[in-house]
Amino acid sequence: MRKVFSRLACLIAVFIFFLLFPSQSVALTITDSYFSAPKKTGLPPGETASSDSFNNIVDGISEVIIVFDGDISSNFSIRTGNSENMIQWGIFSGYTAIISGNTATISLDNPMTDGWLEVKYNPENLVRYFGNLIGDANLNGSVTPYDAMLIINYLNSIPAEFIKAYDINNDGVISPLDVLAIINLLNHSGVQTLALGPFSPDSDQPGQRFPVDLTPFTVYTATGWIQIDSFDSNLFDISLIGGQGDNPYALALIGKTPVPEPATMILLGLGLLGLAGLRRFKN
Repeated sequence: MRKVFSRLACLIAVFIFFLLFPSQSVALTITDSYFSAPKKTGLPPGETASSDSFNNIVDGISEVIIVFDGDISSNFSIRTGNSENMIQWGIFSGYTAIISGNTATISLDNPMTDGWLEVKYNPENLVRYFGNLIGDANLNGSVTPYDAMLIINYLNSIPAEFIKAYDINNDGVISPLDVLAIINLLNHSGVQTLALGPFSPDSDQPGQRFPVDLTPFTVYTATGWIQIDSFDSNLFDISLIGGQGDNPYALALIGKTPVPEPATMILLGLGLLGLAGLRRFKN
């Protein structure tokens, strides 16, 4: 009987202890987040974007991996956008989330390019942002002719190291094809910029943009020929500069003179006709 009361007293004591000191659940956190090709780190909410949180390849973002400090379920939501007002970001539904304990591997049906991918783990409202800006060779958040010139200068010099950021088409080789990717983008879309943040989930918080880099560039003397077979030529052209005899030339991007609009040409023609008539009248 005494043993029964003793055990009962222990149970009551344990019950009272948990009433007075309830167990505190530890909040789930993200310990690592990145996306491949090349590996970059996801940007947490409220932080300003940097080159660590976006890549610049034409492949964009096709897969992200998020590691938590505890087991998770498959309960994610994804948005994409590149506007300062995050309310304008659109829902992204074409993805598959594979969960293995505390790790989520999220594969996109179609790669995301030129913007931000917001991945949110709904139960804990945990978010990371993954960015892409095709052709940004110097990873400063804007794409201009300067980015193409950096790669041209690299090819014209004797490079001491492989610069991953110059491999725009992600084929493991830095070549004129990487230059073409930037030139074609500029011809079709013009100067591109990436939103800077900071971002916050479920927020219409106004953001900013990376400043556009229009730094003048320098042309190096080539050490060998670089052949570029084809490229769009609406806004820019590639020209050979300098060199005599057997000496190789250097390459440079040249901005093209805009073609006059038909109305402008008509006005110009009428003006010339008027001048001709006035001269004839005086004679």
